[in-house]
Amino acid sequence: MDDKILLDANTLYSQPLRMMLLNLMQLDGCTTQFFWTDKIDAEWSNALIRRHPESKDVIIKQVNSIKASFFDRYVLGYEPLIN
Repeated sequence: MDDKILLDANTLYSQPLRMMLLNLMQLDGCTTQFFWTDKIDAEWSNALIRRHPESKDVIIKQVNSIKASFFDRYVLGYEPLIN
């Protein structure tokens, strides 16, 4: 059975870790499935923008590229489950 892991914003904030996880997701032999949400994207990207406001456009483009490439990894419709 495949393992399913929900990534938190802190794992996506670090560029080396983010790139490693995204590359891992593209491997045919990877049996672990990684997931995250739009809210998690907003959390890590907004934190990066606060730290590097000069890179805002680059960060936004990266988030959009990740979402386009890995849309099947986004958890949708979870909001009613959160108090």
